[in-house]
Amino acid sequence: MHISILMDRWYIGLFLVGFGLVVILRAGAMHDLRRAFTQEERTPELDAAIARRQVLEATPLAVWYVPGAINVLLGIAVLSGKLHGIVGYGFGACALAVSLGTTYLRMRNRGATRAAALAPRTLTSIVPLVWYPAAAIVSVAPLAFINVAGYAMASVLVSAATMAIFGFAVASNSMASIMSGENPQEELQVDQRLRCARVFGLFGAGMGVPFVFVSMVSPIAPSSILHTTVYLLVVLAWCALVIPLLMRRVRLPI
Repeated sequence: MHISILMDRWYIGLFLVGFGLVVILRAGAMHDLRRAFTQEERTPELDAAIARRQVLEATPLAVWYVPGAINVLLGIAVLSGKLHGIVGYGFGACALAVSLGTTYLRMRNRGATRAAALAPRTLTSIVPLVWYPAAAIVSVAPLAFINVAGYAMASVLVSAATMAIFGFAVASNSMASIMSGENPQEELQVDQRLRCARVFGLFGAGMGVPFVFVSMVSPIAPSSILHTTVYLLVVLAWCALVIPLLMRRVRLPI
């Protein structure tokens, strides 16, 4: 079987189905805010503050079920030959971005439970400044394939999804705290930990979307200096950001 058919149909199709199923099956775990804390850190007071935060956010599991189901359906369409694999991946990435954006907007609009930050928040209060130019580079990197036949739509979709995810990361960093006021000290600890986990996780997801894209299209796209350079830049950025996150065991967005 020709490598382009193998990659664009079977590899990407199975990837989309597998990714969608993982998101669906792990929706409950990703929904649980306790996963941002180690067992050693948790106390009855902290668990109570986490439970109150869970109620205040009131994020439905549909935030994960919907993009998971969309990715499964896209994967089936790719495997059946009704949709180009790389285009399916582009739509799947957008579904993920919309899901993360919906989560952010729901929390952003929890008006009755907001609290002002006790200390000024800057762009570097959670992540280093160098991550922002790196995010800008990987956001536009997929557009290097826009002139390649069959990749134009996918490159635009992936680039747009990546920009949106990084935008949500920046917005999450500056979002007002969500606190009931019952135990401000514990609730502030919960808010700060969740903010860090989400910003780090969104940056990790933002790096992962174009990384998977260039990893899948590079073997089947026409070889050129531009494509090779873009691939190396995205892989380098992914390794520089995601590997330290995995070593620190920072959770993905919740």
